[in-house]
Amino acid sequence: MSTPLDDPKRLPVRDIMCIDCKSFYASVEAIRRAEYPLAAKNAVLSRPESAGGLILAASPDTKSDYGVKLGTRQFEIQPDMDIQIVDPHMSDYIKINYQINEIYRKFTDDAHWYVYSIDESFIDVSASHELFGDNWAIAHAIRDQVEEATGIFTTVGIGPNPLMAKLALDNEAKEKDPWIAEWGYNDVKQKLWHIQPLTDFWSIGNKTAAKLEAMGIYSIKDLALSDRKLIHDRFGILGDALYFHAWGIE
Repeated sequence: MSTPLDDPKRLPVRDIMCIDCKSFYASVEAIRRAEYPLAAKNAVLSRPESAGGLILAASPDTKSDYGVKLGTRQFEIQPDMDIQIVDPHMSDYIKINYQINEIYRKFTDDAHWYVYSIDESFIDVSASHELFGDNWAIAHAIRDQVEEATGIFTTVGIGPNPLMAKLALDNEAKEKDPWIAEWGYNDVKQKLWHIQPLTDFWSIGNKTAAKLEAMGIYSIKDLALSDRKLIHDRFGILGDALYFHAWGIE
């Protein structure tokens, strides 16, 4: 069986980093209160006057100890939970986001820097190695400089394209020390195919997962080994993207 990875010369190979500010809003609020972000127990709440207010961010300990996360409602937080509820300060988050991205821009040029969200950015460091070292040296330097300048803790995913960098970030770098992970095309079968459930894979939501499962596709490996034409017929252009994403191709 031929696969999209059979001809390495056709595969895009860059040095892409996806950088995440861990529990960004909650970390900023902890720092405002002179607390260490990773040890704080806080949650940032929208509409604090409403019992239906949504949690916008929660510190790592709050997530692990109580299961509070993005989207948790205020009424789900029980009085016996050791959680400090705080109001959001969006202007502060924007200022610190700008400051952090100024650090990222030291390691590449603006054509290879992309802000993905208020707490995540992509940078392409393919042409930066003579100045700053290999991928891991750059990732460590970025993490150190951001923490020294702002107190914010970052995690870094590295890959040959933005998709692989994002998957490395979400499925390994965020989970354990050293908070940096690098995935290449050689890792597709060993790492990417083992992402479970389907909704843990970037771009697959609950509705898409349900449609895939109705086709007998229950894993990323199933998706990669499926008939591309059937996937295209069911999902159109999105199906083509899903198929190639299952092979780690952007």
